[in-house]
Amino acid sequence: MFNTYKHTSVLENAMIKKQLNKLLEVVELECKNGSEDSYYEEDREEWVKHHEYIKNLRLDLKKGRLK
Repeated sequence: MFNTYKHTSVLENAMIKKQLNKLLEVVELECKNGSEDSYYEEDREEWVKHHEYIKNLRLDLKKGRLK
């Protein structure tokens, strides 16, 4: 899925981060939908936990905290 290079440039890293951010947006949305659609409270709590984790990871990547 992602191209790996021996010597990555800044542009290639930015492109990989952009692709990863889009992927995390999709996963975050699915976790949110899972929390809203779950019948049992325990399942909802688990989906919410994963949603928050993915959301924080995506925001950290976007703000440059992960390199």
